[in-house]
Amino acid sequence: MFDQLVCRVMFHQMRYEGIFTPPSEKGTLVFPGNLGMFEWGGISVDPNRQVAIANPMALPFVSKLIPRGPGNPMEPPEDAKGTGSESGIQPQYGVPYGVTLNPFLSPFGLPCKQPAWGYISALDLKTNEVVWKKRIGTPQDSMPFPMPFKVPFNMGMPMLGGPISTAGNVLFIAATADNYLRAYNMSNGEKLWEGRLPAGGQATPMTYEVNGKQYVVISAGVTVRSGRRWATILSRTLCLTTRSNVYAGWRLRLIRPTGCSFYCRPDKRQCHPACLYRKTETVGRISVSAIRHVYTVKPRL
Repeated sequence: MFDQLVCRVMFHQMRYEGIFTPPSEKGTLVFPGNLGMFEWGGISVDPNRQVAIANPMALPFVSKLIPRGPGNPMEPPEDAKGTGSESGIQPQYGVPYGVTLNPFLSPFGLPCKQPAWGYISALDLKTNEVVWKKRIGTPQDSMPFPMPFKVPFNMGMPMLGGPISTAGNVLFIAATADNYLRAYNMSNGEKLWEGRLPAGGQATPMTYEVNGKQYVVISAGVTVRSGRRWATILSRTLCLTTRSNVYAGWRLRLIRPTGCSFYCRPDKRQCHPACLYRKTETVGRISVSAIRHVYTVKPRL
């Protein structure tokens, strides 16, 4: 109750006259959010069934103008170091204001808008009717503490990434804040399968066929779990890997090598073995083959 009360107070202190309300010095509510309803992920269209698959999202943000002045140049200090998760002030050089743009959150770090924040849905392009709509995503990987078990309910989580549809009436989507790749029946929205990823799958899958077998691929992000001296990078892609999984200036030592190939660091001065852990599952007539890469890394001091 306390966090909702604070959210209401903050809302009444902001400016909001609809979706086209401009930024302001006291803060403007941006809804359904600067991530857009479908913008970041896009939609997938089945031209034969005349159905569009979309994952709409509603996560409010707050846009606030910061006046520029002699004591506020809005330039980072020379010794500033990034962490990879900064939002901060956007300087907007050439105009008298910078701007901050942040999610509208309660003091506990939860969105002030009640769930759901994300859906997967199908739209009939002939009638413009929503055929079905389902919440998608759990808070399993968004909690302040690790959850070793699967969360049994879908809250409808924010998403970065979109769906793909196949001729076999199956759609695939990851995108959510939890680390799952899911498959749905395009006709009724029934969930057919889900696979756990050890890293974020906030991306749009793709599919291709080789020798009569259809594959689904997705680029997964990197999760770093730090200890006192070592960090373990867990990353997974489906049938594919990317150079971003290896950081320049870091030494790699593999653990539990199985079926190794060689992989070059970005500086190309040295190559390291990259070990693959394969797992194959079948979704209808589509084979989903996963490759897991596990590295142990130590920063070079």
